[in-house]
Amino acid sequence: MKKNINYLLAAFIIAVAISAFVLPKSKSSSKNIEEDNKPSPAMSMTDKNGDTVQLKDFKGKVVVLNLWASWCPPCIAEMPSLEKFYKQMDTEEVALIMLSLDRDFDKSTAFMDSKAYEMPYYKPASPLPAPFAVDAIPATFIINKKGEVVGLHSGMTDFMSETFLNKIQSASSQE
Repeated sequence: MKKNINYLLAAFIIAVAISAFVLPKSKSSSKNIEEDNKPSPAMSMTDKNGDTVQLKDFKGKVVVLNLWASWCPPCIAEMPSLEKFYKQMDTEEVALIMLSLDRDFDKSTAFMDSKAYEMPYYKPASPLPAPFAVDAIPATFIINKKGEVVGLHSGMTDFMSETFLNKIQSASSQE
């Protein structure tokens, strides 16, 4: 029993040390890239059932694209806020895409199932195109109804905050 606790403690310390190098140095940062309004690139994703969808399939909706992994402590910490956002969002106007960067998608599925999250999640069907190839996660992109990337938030986000909800509203009005 004591040996197991020592192994768990060591694994936790290693995970924290790795996170210090992989995750952003600041708590979080937001970047409004509305002045660029560059079209989002083509991207294919596969869901847990093996069905493939394209990012362009969501054109006409504001897309919240969240990059995460089951081994990422800040990603896990923001999940309850994301789930609450998902349950309260207008699915006619907004689409949430949880894009797992786990190398083993079965780990993503096991994590989401263990938490009973209802959010749709996917894995990339090919390498991430720019601008989605980020150095750190979590990262959340906001894509307006025209399919233009208009926002990026690096680090943890409170998806129910007034600031975030205002960004969604702003993206929704860009038709």
